[in-house]
Amino acid sequence: MRGISSRACLVCFVLVALSGCGRSSNSTPQEPVPSAIDKSKTVEYWNQVRTISVAATEYFRLKRTSTDAAERCRELARRIEQLPIVGVDAELVGFGNKLRSTLREFDRLFSDSPSEMLDPNFAAVRQRLEALDSELAALRLRLTQSYGVEFGF
Repeated sequence: MRGISSRACLVCFVLVALSGCGRSSNSTPQEPVPSAIDKSKTVEYWNQVRTISVAATEYFRLKRTSTDAAERCRELARRIEQLPIVGVDAELVGFGNKLRSTLREFDRLFSDSPSEMLDPNFAAVRQRLEALDSELAALRLRLTQSYGVEFGF
């Protein structure tokens, strides 16, 4: 009989330990926390923002009028605004917002002085976009290290 009693005690001990009855009343049960960042959504957002950034930089390497430039900046900013951000790395979304704001700023600059002539602001705009491209390259390295996935350039 003694063997049965020892087994019964062991079973009771295991059940109590598994059920958490020994917890203090101050402890709260830990719920599984879903990962807020989805790697595939982050990669997709990266691909879209990178494409838009390259398109903007390339656009200002060509000689354009301010009327065309305002329209192009507006369109590229709108594309960023339409990208889904749920599950995307916050730093990458922050960069996307910075690029969008910069494009909106350029849209206002060129809209305020529409002209069919070559705009003298293009060189400064191109320099700012190239600086953003450098920032994006640094972000690419951090994302690649953080997620173990190669973010294309």
